[in-house]
Amino acid sequence: MLVGDRAREHMLAEQLARSCELYVAMQHRNPGIEKLCQKFFVCDYSNIEAIGSWAIQQDIDLAFVTSETALAKGLPDALTDIGLKVASPGSACSIIGENAVYALNLMKGAGIPAPSFTVCKDESEARKALNETPRRVIKPAINVDWNGTRFTDTDLRRSSDALRYCKKMIRQHGAVVIEEVLDGETFSLQGMTDGKNLYSMPPVHTAKRLLEGNLGDLTEGMGGYSTGMLLPFMRQEDFDEACGYLWKLVSALKAKGADYRGGIRGDFMISRDGLKMLNAHATLGGVTTLNNMMNLKTQFSEVLTAVVEGSLKPMTFMEKATVVKFLVPKGYPAKPMKTSFNIDERALWNAGGKAYFECIEPQGSKMKTKKHRSVAVCASADTLEMAESKAEESAGVVSGILLHRSDIAKSEYVIRQKKQIALLRSG
Repeated sequence: MLVGDRAREHMLAEQLARSCELYVAMQHRNPGIEKLCQKFFVCDYSNIEAIGSWAIQQDIDLAFVTSETALAKGLPDALTDIGLKVASPGSACSIIGENAVYALNLMKGAGIPAPSFTVCKDESEARKALNETPRRVIKPAINVDWNGTRFTDTDLRRSSDALRYCKKMIRQHGAVVIEEVLDGETFSLQGMTDGKNLYSMPPVHTAKRLLEGNLGDLTEGMGGYSTGMLLPFMRQEDFDEACGYLWKLVSALKAKGADYRGGIRGDFMISRDGLKMLNAHATLGGVTTLNNMMNLKTQFSEVLTAVVEGSLKPMTFMEKATVVKFLVPKGYPAKPMKTSFNIDERALWNAGGKAYFECIEPQGSKMKTKKHRSVAVCASADTLEMAESKAEESAGVVSGILLHRSDIAKSEYVIRQKKQIALLRSG
């Protein structure tokens, strides 16, 4: 049983359907997932009893919970309690993805390099932290969704706006995290662990800003790319260190009596002072998973079985370049407009791409956008240039008033990243 309903789960459902009998619990219907599974169940993730009862009725052997909301509701613990094998972390471990303060303190205690941060519980503490330097990133203490992070040099340029936002976060969550802003280039790295071993997937760069040139609002991720190996601006030691930091997190939790099993992900930055870990997540990522799963050769159902049995082995991947571009409704993310769109399946096939639904509402032969990203177009090829060209052509076969970033993974985009890191390393 897979629990989740976004493009990430659409891709995972495609992988799992190749080698197992698949059942899916969704909070919102995803027509792409529905076509791939034997049965599906639509239910609010907070209704743990209903999901557990349905799993028992379907005689589920193993559950994989990827939805952040379902993890936060404690679904893996509940499913374990009724006797299911669960390849996802329980609440004692998934807290690293929900509580930013806990995760940062755990990273600090484990000796994982991270940006300096201050946890502020009232207005005076927030004012003091903001005054220390004009370039700060403000994060909610509790990660309710992707939409909480703000930068003072781009999103909240006036000091009064920054302080007002901090006060709002303190009212909602009891505290706010104010962190230093680092210059560098970011990547995401995720892997699977059985508590004894952790095996990482190829690193992925994710474009977070809405507009080309990394401008505009922060989003859930407008797309990203992977070479199937190291990213063009990375060195082998960057990858090795990031893998080590993920394992340090798992080990730190184990030292607290929490056995981590399932997917884990970290956001990292290559900075002037070396590699820093920015965030920890207790599940596989959206853009990251779409890129990684395009290249996966190992049957993913076997990976999940090995996770719960404690017999995990390295996964194998094709060394191909992959590109993902999300199409979003006009006005996203602040005020997304509802609009209809359609995908020319034949043209998509001819372009060499595939589409995975994120957040849509079926409307006859067409689809209607909702408040989140609508659809991800994905492509792979022997070179990054070819993969980007396929992905861009695939985006063009989606009709309707949808927007996407055409610059992701283009040669100028990658060259700019390489130049920035070269300057940082030389300085």
